[in-house]
Amino acid sequence: MTMTIKCPNCGGPARFEGGSNFNLTCEYCGSTIVVPEEMRQASSGAQSATVLNSTQIEEVTRLVGEGQTIQAIKLVRGWTGLGLAESKRLVEGLGSMRAFSAGTAASMGTPFTLSPAAATTVKRVGCFAIVFPLILTVAIFGFVAFVLSQTLPGFKLPFGANSPIQFPTGLPQIVSPFARMRLDDSTVTVPGPDRADAKPDVLTRVFKTDAAEAERYRLIWVDTAKSAPKWKFVTTSNSRYAAGGDLVVVADKTRLVALDKTAGTTLWETAMPDQLAGVCENCLSVVGQRVVALTTDGTLSGYDAKSGRKIWSQRLNSLNRLFWVNETLLVMDRSEKSPFAVQATMLDLDGKEKVKFVISCSPTGQGSPIVGYTYEGYTVDVASQSLYAWYGSPNSCLQKYDLAAGKLAWSNQTKARSTQHNDAAMLAAGGRVFAGGANTLVGADSNGKVTELLTDPDYELRPLAVQGDVLLVRALRTRGTRRFELWGVDIVSGKRIWQTIFDREGGPMLAPDRASGLLSKDSETEVWSAQLGPNGLSVVRVTAKPALQATIETFGLKDGVSPGRKTVTLKTGSLLVTIPKELEWRGDTAWFLIDSVVYGINTKTATVEYSVP
Repeated sequence: MTMTIKCPNCGGPARFEGGSNFNLTCEYCGSTIVVPEEMRQASSGAQSATVLNSTQIEEVTRLVGEGQTIQAIKLVRGWTGLGLAESKRLVEGLGSMRAFSAGTAASMGTPFTLSPAAATTVKRVGCFAIVFPLILTVAIFGFVAFVLSQTLPGFKLPFGANSPIQFPTGLPQIVSPFARMRLDDSTVTVPGPDRADAKPDVLTRVFKTDAAEAERYRLIWVDTAKSAPKWKFVTTSNSRYAAGGDLVVVADKTRLVALDKTAGTTLWETAMPDQLAGVCENCLSVVGQRVVALTTDGTLSGYDAKSGRKIWSQRLNSLNRLFWVNETLLVMDRSEKSPFAVQATMLDLDGKEKVKFVISCSPTGQGSPIVGYTYEGYTVDVASQSLYAWYGSPNSCLQKYDLAAGKLAWSNQTKARSTQHNDAAMLAAGGRVFAGGANTLVGADSNGKVTELLTDPDYELRPLAVQGDVLLVRALRTRGTRRFELWGVDIVSGKRIWQTIFDREGGPMLAPDRASGLLSKDSETEVWSAQLGPNGLSVVRVTAKPALQATIETFGLKDGVSPGRKTVTLKTGSLLVTIPKELEWRGDTAWFLIDSVVYGINTKTATVEYSVP
């Protein structure tokens, strides 16, 4: 039976199809509407809930009390078949129930010892002694579960003569547009030139916990000025999306859909030859009037951004990195002549070849040239339109290629061992390039003079940023206890001038060696992010013990001196928190996805500028 509810926020109609989902989303304003009680009773087809028996409830509360929350969640998942998020919420509810029961018991006084006669009496009423606590436990659990399920601010339980608890009746109730949503992935995006001074908007994929299986994942554009969704688009958990110009494009399996950035309406839809490849950030891009997609079958295609019509397509010999140099695409592919050498090709937006060259060098002392493989270390300096390559072993080549001319600018060699499989070990800035790897840090000036800046056999070294003559380095100690450090290295002398140590379990939020797992109130785990800005090196550490919080510290780049730490408390209702994700740094503001909340944290003032929801 279908019933229509009028949204009290905007007046738009919302349809209630029956079933157990009593929270509707207004298609016009995005508000969540709670279905009135009389409409619930008139509908049919409610699903029965998955419940735990008394023995299972007792075991879960015992484990929570002993600090074994993860084990409790595993048991609940096995007993009920619920997902991780649902199991976490159920365990958290039982934990709250246990705390309430413990407080009640403590208020009843100190324990006492029964006499033999009294003990005999207790045995006679043993059944009651078992049943009564069970009834009390179920009653408290039901009460806590109901309170946790309500998200309406200011909602109060009415008490009447016929029932101790009554659900709201009458007109529909409005709750948060983000009710029962878990933010799954997020991107910070610029609103547009007309709002240059405004906070950026947030494009996020959410998991709707009470939606049907086919509609659980949605892409939502959040207007940060109004703290409300502007539009939504139903998708799947494996979808990828990218924003550019006036478009948001979504690759969902073999579907490629273009949405209007302002209204969220579908502008066009087309089929890709295969699912989107997951090997690079730029496998889906919107640049100028083109949408470019690389699929898992090795097909690179360019589509017209206005119509979705395929403009060009070509097959690659391997799936590897793509770099955008302004509006030109640099494709690093295997050579057609050699099955191993890298062939670098520059394509314009119409797929036309501009330049093509092979990466190779001839180190002194080696009889034949060596070639760079597709998985070697490469990085691009967009400002100078240059490609830097570092490859070869035991003698390695460090090179610079002019992408506009498609020619080698300079080539030099070093005894340092190059790092494969990871372009994050290279940094290009201001005509200089720095490369790090196992034990060694190498630098080259604008003329191609290569210097081995620093060598340490106990560390893997990766350059992060450079300012003046100081290079910021991320060091991973591989000898002894594994830990991360940040170093300030003088480029002229090659000496480490300061270091800060992360001596707790965890790690960085970004690859390589990105931290994984969960944060909990019972763990010392700490994850961190660092960014070099005009005010120095800002470091943000996130931990869940004793509560979910971000600790902010700023170091002087030249001396590593810090005036102290400041702490920002973050909101959470979870016992376990998925490792936070670094989204973006914009000036002094660092954007993170932490426990299903997007935060904009100002590292200069140590305040939360924005959070959603």
